[in-house]
Amino acid sequence: MENIKKKEVGKKSPKNQGDYLTRLILIQCLVCALVFSGVFALCKTNDKTYSQMKISFSEMMKHGYSTKDVAQRLKSVGQMVFLPMETVPEENESTTEEKTTEKEEIITEIKNENLNTKSISYTADSLKNSMCLPVAGRWSSYFGERTNPVTGIYSFHSGLDIAASEGERIRAALDGKIRIADYTEANGNYIIMEHGNTTTAYCHCSKLLVKKGDVIRKGETIALVGSTGNSTGPHLHFEIKVDGKLIDPASVFEMNEA
Repeated sequence: MENIKKKEVGKKSPKNQGDYLTRLILIQCLVCALVFSGVFALCKTNDKTYSQMKISFSEMMKHGYSTKDVAQRLKSVGQMVFLPMETVPEENESTTEEKTTEKEEIITEIKNENLNTKSISYTADSLKNSMCLPVAGRWSSYFGERTNPVTGIYSFHSGLDIAASEGERIRAALDGKIRIADYTEANGNYIIMEHGNTTTAYCHCSKLLVKKGDVIRKGETIALVGSTGNSTGPHLHFEIKVDGKLIDPASVFEMNEA
């Protein structure tokens, strides 16, 4: 009988157990509410507020907080979440101003470069010392009459085809401005650049990396090799016009393949 009484003394009364479970459930509910508040804050608040909430939540997980402490933390998080957006300081205000300034400087440089490119005048001979090969690869089809590999019709080929791996970088052959960056069924993704009295065309690209109006320096990457449009495999169809007249690209690059 004495042993039974000692065991009963060591047991918690049902009332104490109920109070303990109630507090435990309450704390768990408050923690869940804090998590949901954090999710809501992700959509509404800035990065600084999110960082503060993350710190608060981590502290609660590390320490044995009482119900009162949890409620206080929840209140502070609620204030961060529902604080009017205009009163929350943005971390990147100075960064935004710097980016705006940089953008204005770039636009100014582009305008100046655009004026310079318009004044340039090339001849077929001068291009041999000025133009760089837009992509390295095997010259698979030359300028002039040929049997079209897509249609099977004997016709004039207006440029030079350079076979290269899919995704190979295509470079601007000269300093210039992007006149067209678009898509057609025949050319696929293509670019036309203007360089004073000269234009160059880059066709069948897998991806265009520039847009109309961009001013590009010689050698800069403008697109990636592909097989879009009327094409039988990855290659670059490259054209050159001087004063509106097509010239043979091979005649330029046989002298200068830099």
